[in-house]
Amino acid sequence: MNLSRSFQLFLGYLLLMACPVINIVLHNGYTLSFSELWILFVLILALAFLSSRLCSQKFGVSFTSAFLIFWFLSTQGRDMTIVKLLMLSGLCLVLFLFFLKIYFPLPKIILIFLIGLGFAQGMKWFLISSDKKGSSHTAMETSSQESWLFSGENVLYIILDEHIGVEGMPPEHPQTKALQEDIRDFYQKLGFTLFTKAYSPYFTTDNAIPNILNGTQKETMWFGEKGKRELFKNDLFDAALQAGYDLHVYQNDYIDYCGEGIATCEEYPKINPASLIKEGYSLKDRFIFLGNVVLQSNSVYRQLRRRTVLGRFFPALTGGLGVVPQVFGGIKKDILQKGSYQLFFVHMLMPHFPYVYDASCKPLPVQDWEMKNRYSEDAPSMNTPETYDKKYALYYGQIRCLMKLEEDLFESLQKEGALENLMVVIHGDHGSRINLGHDPYFEFFDKMTHDDFLSSYSTLLAIKKAGQIEGRVNSNQGSIIRILGDELYENQKFSGEEEPFVFMKQKRNKKLLKKVPMPLF
Repeated sequence: MNLSRSFQLFLGYLLLMACPVINIVLHNGYTLSFSELWILFVLILALAFLSSRLCSQKFGVSFTSAFLIFWFLSTQGRDMTIVKLLMLSGLCLVLFLFFLKIYFPLPKIILIFLIGLGFAQGMKWFLISSDKKGSSHTAMETSSQESWLFSGENVLYIILDEHIGVEGMPPEHPQTKALQEDIRDFYQKLGFTLFTKAYSPYFTTDNAIPNILNGTQKETMWFGEKGKRELFKNDLFDAALQAGYDLHVYQNDYIDYCGEGIATCEEYPKINPASLIKEGYSLKDRFIFLGNVVLQSNSVYRQLRRRTVLGRFFPALTGGLGVVPQVFGGIKKDILQKGSYQLFFVHMLMPHFPYVYDASCKPLPVQDWEMKNRYSEDAPSMNTPETYDKKYALYYGQIRCLMKLEEDLFESLQKEGALENLMVVIHGDHGSRINLGHDPYFEFFDKMTHDDFLSSYSTLLAIKKAGQIEGRVNSNQGSIIRILGDELYENQKFSGEEEPFVFMKQKRNKKLLKKVPMPLF
């Protein structure tokens, strides 16, 4: 094998290994200043060199090339199904047999394939990055949410993603009772009305939040399964704009609330490698995290992760790490500096997994980060009793950290005299979703336990109306959409609902949701 052919083979392997990694790091905030990135590229360089030496004969070259092309292509689709992966495997098997036939010009074919694919990916990236945000929030002539809510006083509206409600916490967990008491005391002390038996009709963020903000209860998926989640319809924002409010949005990159009519918009990525440096993580921890980000981009790994214990190793999200404390500081500053007629809208990925903070807001080691379940979605067993207790303990720690940050914010506003006349709404979008048995797919309806229902749907809701000083507890069970409708838009006390219900996903029809009764707390 001459030097020219050996070099071509090395270059082909290198490009096949490096291209998906480059694509991933470009879309997740990595730059050449990250040391862990250089380590990864050196490893890829070494692996490509070894592969070109060890897999240099006919069978080895054909197999390695077909496998690397399969791995590369399986990183291009978002969450490919098992059927699609099997079809891709069949295609690459045919490609392997074809490579055996055209062995001698193989390196050149690989290079041509990669150059063409690289050009296509480059054009795709350019078009996506140059695409302007299309959501539009302009004042409408009428709004279903018109009410006294926007009557001149400033409004702080905070969504705490995946925050379970007080009465939805599992009573058998040793830390539950103390946390329930602390949450009640915390919100009452600050003058909030706490709705301890509130629940969300939806299990997922992309259905829950749009319906909550629009006062609707759709029986179909709000967004499609793929693509960018831009919230084109937002009655809450429309009502605020119509009342002459300035809108200030602090969002993560899961749902886009920003568009025309928004005064200011700050976005924080759910995968933020800079936060690891900011919080003082070691190079080893940062490299482990980067490696998992790369693996998570591959559909084969993602399918394995959903159905095996791979799900408990090293999350590829930073979640609220380094972001939530920064956002709270920015909110305080903005509230104190802005005048009247201001809506501050916040969507925080906390206490959402991964659980990265302890109760004192000290960052946990990367190897101690946990996801909500050992497996995900429609897997038959979500947690063992041991992992269930462990994850709830970590989740509770993150809730306590969140309360600490909230306390700092509200006490600062109170000292400045800015809290009493501030309207504050704080709620979750669904439960903790830390389930022992099953996630709420309709096919598991008769197998779900009472605790799994509450963990899935129970959610936090606390409201402090402008001028409200006395804290209260409302223990009537109700949908968060119904409670907000009564308390905010009808200006009447919520007194309960007759037939509580929630929506479940249907595995066989991903667009339609199944309406089922919600158990009593």
